[in-house]
Amino acid sequence: MLRTQAAISATHDAGQEFQRPGCQKNTRVAVMDRLRDWLLLKFRPEAVFLWLYGDAGAGKSSISQTFAVRCAEERQLLGSFFFWKDDSQRSTYSFLISTLVYQAVTAVPALKDIVNEAIERDPAIFQKNLKVQLITLLINPINNLVDMVGFDPSVIPNLILIDGLDECSTADA
Repeated sequence: MLRTQAAISATHDAGQEFQRPGCQKNTRVAVMDRLRDWLLLKFRPEAVFLWLYGDAGAGKSSISQTFAVRCAEERQLLGSFFFWKDDSQRSTYSFLISTLVYQAVTAVPALKDIVNEAIERDPAIFQKNLKVQLITLLINPINNLVDMVGFDPSVIPNLILIDGLDECSTADA
């Protein structure tokens, strides 16, 4: 059920039809180094959010795509979502949480049963507001997993990357 609610085309590793260009090799090195430092808490460790901004066409999405792929290769990416106004699943927040949760379950297989139980308890969870979905399907399952005796929380990737918020037609939400 989770897979049918996820917008796979919005992920960093979507198929060729939706492939976003990344940065060319040896470009944007300073920006990538700064992103890496932020992720590794090398500056402003209290900054749990990082907002990459710039003029249209500056390459923000290419940087985000490249960073997401690199972090996924290093098992540091829990999930990604790339909004795009010309795609019905990617132009609204409706698929955001389910897509992130789908990737989280893939990245951390131990989450699968906990998330499945949450969906079974409330099959209408995907029609609820973002906060309820986020808490029910991602935050609580991760907290439950971390609380399990013997579970090593360091196996949970610590990055969620969301790109193109300005492409979301439901910006107020």
